Amino acid sequence: MVNRLITEGNKIDFRDILTQTQEKDGVSAKEYASQVLDIEENGNLRVLMPIVHGRLIPLSKGKKYEACFYTAKGLYQGDAVIIDRFKTDNIYTMEIELVSDLIKYQRRQYYRLEKILPMQYTLISQEEFDFITANSSFPERLMELPEYYSGYTADISGGGLRFTGKVQAERGVRIIVVFEIKLKGKAIKYILPATVIMSFELPDNPGRFEHRVEFNGISNEYRELLIKYIFEEERKFRKNNR
Repeated sequence: MVNRLITEGNKIDFRDILTQTQEKDGVSAKEYASQVLDIEENGNLRVLMPIVHGRLIPLSKGKKYEACFYTAKGLYQGDAVIIDRFKTDNIYTMEIELVSDLIKYQRRQYYRLEKILPMQYTLISQEEFDFITANSSFPERLMELPEYYSGYTADISGGGLRFTGKVQAERGVRIIVVFEIKLKGKAIKYILPATVIMSFELPDNPGRFEHRVEFNGISNEYRELLIKYIFEEERKFRKNNR
């Protein structure tokens, strides 16, 4: 399958594989961009060592990563192990072995764009949450509620976001999040009910909390617009960092 799908020059993203404990503790999986240089006779791949902010990142030998390949036939994901690292003519490379089948998937289903945007949030009752998700409308008090708290997004996906704020919203709590994106020069405002799936106080910033939330009741139209925004921002980032 490697020879049928992967070719020299294909871009790769390596992503840390987190344990359940790490996910529960709010650890974010790091991603490292690379590129296929050659396909060995045994099927292993010779790839560039990742560079982040001008610094080489020597991924650990023997460590397993989730690898996403940008191929001519779409995006394919599988697990890869770093077999060895090399330096030839001042070019740093790695040999990797695929240790699982490659599976085609839609990156948008999980990809999170690291993006800092101002946002607001407020806690709501279960009754208000049920009303909003059932009727796709908001009680009047939530449209001009003075107790909306200020925060900043850390990353955004089509299914939720991670943000920080000074007021904690514990796991399982229902909230409203408000943020704005700009897509092709047009401002789009999101006012969405969400469920807190993770919350903790930042160890290096006492009194400030990080939350990860899952959107509830977001329309397909608004989800697609958000995904388009994420893809556009990702393309801009890749273009600026070539």
